[in-house]
Amino acid sequence: MLELVRRVLPGTVQRDHVLSAWSGVRPLVTGKRRGNTVELARTHRIVENDDGVLAIVGGKLTTYRAMAEDVVDRVVGQLHRARASRPLPARRCTTHEIPLIPGVARPHPARESELGRALTYRHGASAFAMLHAIDHNPSLADKLVDDLPFRWVEVQHAIRFEGVRHLDDLLRRRIPIALTDKRLGGGVMSRVASMLVEARGGAQRDIDEEVERYCALTHTETRRRPQS
Repeated sequence: MLELVRRVLPGTVQRDHVLSAWSGVRPLVTGKRRGNTVELARTHRIVENDDGVLAIVGGKLTTYRAMAEDVVDRVVGQLHRARASRPLPARRCTTHEIPLIPGVARPHPARESELGRALTYRHGASAFAMLHAIDHNPSLADKLVDDLPFRWVEVQHAIRFEGVRHLDDLLRRRIPIALTDKRLGGGVMSRVASMLVEARGGAQRDIDEEVERYCALTHTETRRRPQS
């Protein structure tokens, strides 16, 4: 990939510029034709067996709501046709009308500040609770890493309200420090691990285990260990 980029933009990207790498596997629907995967559709497909059981194949994580909507609408349509004489109260899927994070974004004096807008953009209605927490503890507005937007209040919120169990879950998915920080989160991993273990109950041994787990998984993914 670097070789291709340098061919188009000579001298712009070197290997030491890469902070992290990520790859994934996408299920593709082949049907009866097999061959070059480039030619296969990336969309999902609903299939039905002889007994009327529906299954959905293909697709990807970022379109899971659209996939769910298609399945629900298919089921509702079949139920209405099967019971045309006595229609069911079921209606078309409404997932596209429902926020990912439930609730209404309530007003807050800091909502229109740069911080308020950033938290609302990332967390929707939950931003109000975060801004309220910052009112009581202003240090929660501090950044985890100077050149990245993520704040300590987001760590606290993930631990208290999002069911985070492990340090790697928090720093690789909830707050993607592991993918965006030059030190791969090494400068904050011990403090975050302490907050996590303190919230669920544990000892220093548990903190050390969380840090080592995070370092091992990060090394597997990037071939580098976080720099403390």
